[in-house]
Amino acid sequence: IIDSATRKALIAKHKASTELIKPLLGGEDIRRYRLENPDLWLIFARRGVDINHYPAVGEHLAKWKTELTPKKSSNDKVGRKPGHYKWHEIQDDVAYYPIFDGPKIIFPDICKEPRFFLDRSGTYLANTAYCLGVDDPYLLGILNSRLFWFAISNISIPFGIRAGKYRYRLIYQYMEKVPIRPIN
Repeated sequence: IIDSATRKALIAKHKASTELIKPLLGGEDIRRYRLENPDLWLIFARRGVDINHYPAVGEHLAKWKTELTPKKSSNDKVGRKPGHYKWHEIQDDVAYYPIFDGPKIIFPDICKEPRFFLDRSGTYLANTAYCLGVDDPYLLGILNSRLFWFAISNISIPFGIRAGKYRYRLIYQYMEKVPIRPIN
């Protein structure tokens, strides 16, 4: 994860770096129909990426090569979890990444009011946010409505109070139970 200044410097060194640097949001950045000033970027080198085609990114990541290299065994003290991936690659298979590149409705994992945003810019998400891989303004309107919030507050379990309001988890097991009438 890098900031805008680092992103700008990497791209200035080598333009192809833009292919690996993706905008990154966490749940705290997502508001109802808008985003709070996101200023984080993710270097996303999925499996199979030839880091030699991205010399600026490779040089930047090389500072942490020891820590990024997969351990030979789980007993090793330094490195990432053992596996068949290169030091610069994402360690887990992320076959779902094309959803991040396309349009999607994004939302935080926990919130005290509806906070859904239709992203069409290829934003990637940290583990405090989720997405539905659809480009559907109708669904976005439903999800940001008081009716949806009433439904989710009767399905999800309250997750503490903040600023005088209950917060709810918007994880799959609750979201899938919300009845939404398809339009024709």
